[in-house]
Amino acid sequence: MEETELRERLGFIATRTSPPLHDPEELTAAVVERHLARRRRERALGAVAAAVAVIVVAVPVVVSRTGQDSGPAAPAPSSAVYTTPTRGNLSDEAFFVDGVRRLPWTDGPAGADVPEPPLDTRHVVFAGESPRARWVLVAGADPRAPLPPDDDGDGRRDLDRLDSVAIAWFTGPRDAAAEDMRVYGEPRMVDADEPAAVLAHTEPYRSSRVSHWIVVGAPGDQVEDSWSRQFTPDGEIFREFGPIDTVDGVASGGAGQVDASINRALRYRVVRGGTEFTGLPETEPRPDFVPPRVDLARLRPAPPPAPGDAAVASAIDTLISHLGVWAEIFDFTVLWAGDLPTASGGARVTVLAAQYDDWGVYLTGALGRDNAGQVSAGTCGSEIRPSDTPVDEMVVVLRCGSADGAENAPTDNLVVVAPAGATTARALDDRGEPIASYPLVDGVAVVPIPADLASVAVIGADGEMIDDRAPMGQVDWGD
Repeated sequence: MEETELRERLGFIATRTSPPLHDPEELTAAVVERHLARRRRERALGAVAAAVAVIVVAVPVVVSRTGQDSGPAAPAPSSAVYTTPTRGNLSDEAFFVDGVRRLPWTDGPAGADVPEPPLDTRHVVFAGESPRARWVLVAGADPRAPLPPDDDGDGRRDLDRLDSVAIAWFTGPRDAAAEDMRVYGEPRMVDADEPAAVLAHTEPYRSSRVSHWIVVGAPGDQVEDSWSRQFTPDGEIFREFGPIDTVDGVASGGAGQVDASINRALRYRVVRGGTEFTGLPETEPRPDFVPPRVDLARLRPAPPPAPGDAAVASAIDTLISHLGVWAEIFDFTVLWAGDLPTASGGARVTVLAAQYDDWGVYLTGALGRDNAGQVSAGTCGSEIRPSDTPVDEMVVVLRCGSADGAENAPTDNLVVVAPAGATTARALDDRGEPIASYPLVDGVAVVPIPADLASVAVIGADGEMIDDRAPMGQVDWGD
């Protein structure tokens, strides 16, 4: 690998954990040095198809963990997150703050099916302005539960009496008036001691801008962040957290550039005494997302173009969105692509590999179907393999059908892709006994799924077994 390319790749990894700098030369120097320092200290480890993806809102899940020994610092009271005076650099704009407090919660992506609290229970927790937008967090009482009292007689209910609250994020352009703000993401119920976070739409690699995010905890909380996931050479997923500046329980800043429709990789961790809260921020898909251009190497000739080819862009988007990286760092290889018979006419499956440097190899079976002119994208499986086996020597087994029968499955096919010199695929049951045997043509077989299938043994021309693989499952991203 050339030195320039190495520096670019190392620079990429470093930016995952470095705050973005405005000067490109300064950015390059800073991120390369930071990454090299980390490698010396620790270990050397290291789209949607716009026409096919289903647009959904990423719903945050927060996990709290209390240590065995909390130390001398006691956890903050549950009311500290959502009932302190309004925080943020717009907190003193009373007219704006009260205007957003009064906005409806039912005009967001989730529609009317959201917990919209009564007006007299609502409190603006945070109101701030980033370089490109305004962000406001509003909390209130669950409208389906008994309302808390108004003990101090100020006309507003006391949220600190509640074990859980409803929250909603609002956003609008920089300098927006209250009426220009809209619900961002999906309002939801949270535990009263649970932090909240929001992440703006993704910004692609080489954009002049970066995404922005905000974490709101209790005063005294310390916030940590993790921008991305990585693969070890053995194919394991890992991430690293690092502390970020936190003032009055609030942390905010740039969140880098990600070549995906939505960022499902970024995580925050809030440390409060002996308790840790880990979660992903509220976010939405980028409405004008354009899949990144990628170069596909091929081990076999490409079939004629088909609508189902669009599933490749969706598969790449799934990978990039879960890693939080740039598409151009990966080498993408199509092991095989072809058509599968279906009840509705046919489907295109593409066996795709993605690898960066010495990371494990990500494999997926991207499945695209044309349903009355509408292309739908899915997958026959995905997994991460150790990096010590070259892509052209890998054996891939896909079950493009239902494990419980193919009545509701898009196809009912077993796909085996092996090295070009392999000659036979033997279907085995869970005792390792042969069920069926299939010849391989250029290392590939597409056959109906046999009953009781547990794995497939691939045999070479010399009669020796090359590999024995169960059908792919799905990568567990830990979401």
